[in-house]
Amino acid sequence: MKIEFPDELLAHQWEAIDWDAAEKKLAAWQEELTIAAFANDQKRIVEIQKRIVRDLDIKCLAVDHVVKSTSSPGVDGECWRTAADCMRAAMSLTSKGYHASPLKQILLIAKNTGKERRAGLPTYRDRAMNVLYGYSLIPVAEAHAERKSFAFRKGRSPKDAQAYILESLKGNDAPTIAVVADIKAYYASIHHSWLLAHVPMDKRVLKEFLTAGIVFSGELFPPEEDGISEGSNLSPYLGNFVLDGLQKYIYRGLHHTEHPVDYANGNLIRFADDIFINARSKEDAERIVELLVDFLAERGCTLSEEKTVIASVDEGFTFLGKTYIRKGQYIYVYPTEHKIERFIADITTAIKTNRKSQRDMITLINSKLRGWGNYYRDCDAAEAFKRIDVAVQTALLEAALAKHPRLAKAKVISKYWYKEPSGRHVYALPEDRSVRVIFLADALLIQHNKIKTNANPFIDTDYMESRTHEREIANVSGPYRAIWDRQGGRCLYCGRPILVDQPRTVVPLSLSRPPSVKNSAYIHKICKQNELQVIYTTQDVDAMRPYDIMLALEGVVSARPQGGKRVKKDIPPNWRHIGLKRYLAKCSAASVTLTFKEIEKLDGRPLPKSARVNSDWWYPRQNCNTVAEAWLTEGYSLGRLDLAREKITLSRDESGMTKLVVPKQLTTGKLPINAIYELEQHMDYIIKKYGL
Repeated sequence: MKIEFPDELLAHQWEAIDWDAAEKKLAAWQEELTIAAFANDQKRIVEIQKRIVRDLDIKCLAVDHVVKSTSSPGVDGECWRTAADCMRAAMSLTSKGYHASPLKQILLIAKNTGKERRAGLPTYRDRAMNVLYGYSLIPVAEAHAERKSFAFRKGRSPKDAQAYILESLKGNDAPTIAVVADIKAYYASIHHSWLLAHVPMDKRVLKEFLTAGIVFSGELFPPEEDGISEGSNLSPYLGNFVLDGLQKYIYRGLHHTEHPVDYANGNLIRFADDIFINARSKEDAERIVELLVDFLAERGCTLSEEKTVIASVDEGFTFLGKTYIRKGQYIYVYPTEHKIERFIADITTAIKTNRKSQRDMITLINSKLRGWGNYYRDCDAAEAFKRIDVAVQTALLEAALAKHPRLAKAKVISKYWYKEPSGRHVYALPEDRSVRVIFLADALLIQHNKIKTNANPFIDTDYMESRTHEREIANVSGPYRAIWDRQGGRCLYCGRPILVDQPRTVVPLSLSRPPSVKNSAYIHKICKQNELQVIYTTQDVDAMRPYDIMLALEGVVSARPQGGKRVKKDIPPNWRHIGLKRYLAKCSAASVTLTFKEIEKLDGRPLPKSARVNSDWWYPRQNCNTVAEAWLTEGYSLGRLDLAREKITLSRDESGMTKLVVPKQLTTGKLPINAIYELEQHMDYIIKKYGL
């Protein structure tokens, strides 16, 4: 007998849910489930999985997840819009008598290439069932997942894949051959029989997900024997699960053991179905490809012949839209030429075909630029960013001229662009210059801090949360962007710019106020080590004896290790020339000449041999410690390098400074007293903010 509850009661139940308590309950059970999975306790795994999918609070979390996604409805046209709808849906989520509805087929067509791709969209109820059973499946899959698999896993990203590829290619003994593999029509090829035999979840529910069928143009098509829908919430995790175990399979086939002596040969890094594997020789690479084919065949998949390549690292290879190439002793990563050209074509088309307001167009352009820039900001993308900026400005000018064919070019430019003090023209709204097209060249390039491959999101929660926090600080993203903009990218303590590869952190402005964006500031990490520490004591400090001070400092000064030897505390790698930096900070001369011996004396350490024979040592390189930081951060540039006489000449760099143009109204006549007061106050603020 089916009982129907009134909407008022259901709405009241939904609004009374303690969401924090529900999330904590789910987190506790998922941690418990992960531990059971590590122990391979099948009975315990099934018990906890049933507990998760039958709990009403967790069903409500699944419904809330679907509602917040705001995606289109499925074939039934049903959306959950009210609190009563949501509560009723949560109560209906059960495996008893469950039958998945057919998928609504969506056709995706690329505007620039014309290529088509189909995806199946489930109904709201089926999506919620996917999410609910995902809560019980993902912890088990995560416990046995490939360590260097980085797609669709909490806390992991393409940047981690790049970091581990670079790590695998560094060093004199690193493999010189790369196997880059792609699976042909991966999601559409996976055998249902393999999934039903191996995926650790309710088999009947899984079968419903896999055999739902498709509705296209009002016609119902029967389910395929193979393949999973790319539009289902559970599909990415199933896709990862199918390929887990590939690393061990390659090691067994290549070395005849899962724990080889040479881990580098056959080392696998994977992002979904994009696969990178190191190889010592071309013969090993060919053997790896054979192993890939065998592993995939059992699961119903095949390699894409056109996208699977064996490449030399010295000649370069492409992975996830980036080109990796060894030049000398360094590995460089660039956005691929194809990706740059495709992005330029896409954003140019968006500008020239825009039919909305100028404000909407600027929002669209900035959204595209930020998305592309965020993906490539951890590689050598400076030149690509400049190239894209030029293409965007060119497209904007051509569109503006086409809109005003009778206006002179200079008038069109003055109508839509304003000139910065530096001389750069910026496209913006005439009535509001804050609404402007951004420049990718201004993007802060970063060095990504890779994730620990053995970190588990359901157990190592403190690590994952701190990593998210640190990533936002390092990337200047989230709430920290406002802090960075407020300071102009300068350190609060020393007032100097925080460069791309300099470690940075955030400190509170006042310890008496709670943490917030307004009460936080960016500093160099090296500056934090030198900050003033305050120790409160009940004693009269004027009467304290040296012995009393030593007792007070006992908890602050680190103890010596056994044997009485001091532990040498390394200066952070980006500040090895701190002595030279401090010397230049005190200089006000337009030009400074120093001998190599004077630099050695300032830094308290000898220069390496390469500094005396190789001029490249003296110039900045991305993500690499260089002496150039010492003068660049103090406003100097290298004017002359004389290796023969062992001396350098530094010149004051004025490129980052411009003259202030004061309006005539402020200098030719009398001003109201209030206006003078406001100007003086604002000038004092600017002087303090920029350390002028």
